[in-house]
Amino acid sequence: MAKSKAPSDFPYREKSDFLARLRKHRDFTSREKAAIMKALEFAATGYGSLLHKSGIPLMVHVINLTDQLLDIHADPSVVILALLHDLPGNTPVSYSEIEQMFGPVMTALTRDIRRMGRMRTDNETLQQEDLTYMLTTMSHDIRVAIIRLMHRLYDLRNAKIVGSDEQLYLATETIDLYVPLAGRLGMNMLKNELENLCFRIISPELYQEIQ
Repeated sequence: MAKSKAPSDFPYREKSDFLARLRKHRDFTSREKAAIMKALEFAATGYGSLLHKSGIPLMVHVINLTDQLLDIHADPSVVILALLHDLPGNTPVSYSEIEQMFGPVMTALTRDIRRMGRMRTDNETLQQEDLTYMLTTMSHDIRVAIIRLMHRLYDLRNAKIVGSDEQLYLATETIDLYVPLAGRLGMNMLKNELENLCFRIISPELYQEIQ
């Protein structure tokens, strides 16, 4: 996901905007807000000036994703998890460092998110081993599923930044995996938006006709 480096103007405006919104957020206690801020600073140091595949700074990508979680009033631990989940594999930050700072539970969840993120579909059919893993992980902790769903929503909302083949792959995989997952979790508004975004990619002419 990460590639070359961004301009050296960190911190970005998005970080300041996120902090301002977090401070006004009424769902979290002062201690919870402090924990999120701690994760934000840890993530900012880890992501540094790396770029997301879309060309925007990776830290901005993560903040944009995390901002969506504030929209749905997610638990503070989910917000923290969103800030941390792209660190292993994209940056020098290791799982052991995350465990030292945020504990073994958050580290295990980060591993699970990366595993779910590597799930692929073959010939438009979800592989049974991926489905089994997804359901098992979901039964242990729903936070992993929420992060993956919101990550996919963000990708589809910004699908114009990727090529048409990648758009079609994202849409097909979403229909196979993420739409059923959202339905199983009872997240119907999210499920409907995912379906609508996929329809726009898979059948753009028909989508335009009925708008």
